[in-house]
Amino acid sequence: LRPHYVEVPHDAALALAIRHGVTAYDARFLAIAQRVGLRLVTEDSKLRAAAPALTQSLGDALATI
Repeated sequence: LRPHYVEVPHDAALALAIRHGVTAYDARFLAIAQRVGLRLVTEDSKLRAAAPALTQSLGDALATI
């Protein structure tokens, strides 16, 4: 497995933080997922509630494979 680096502009992450009312740290992960066209798998229920279109639970992710 080789590392895959994804660059996300700071302003894109900041815009997501403001739009969804989440921390800049969480928004960075949302921005990466958005950039690669995937939903972020997280068990953070507050983050999933803040950005449901960009996130999913581990259980939901496993149900799709």
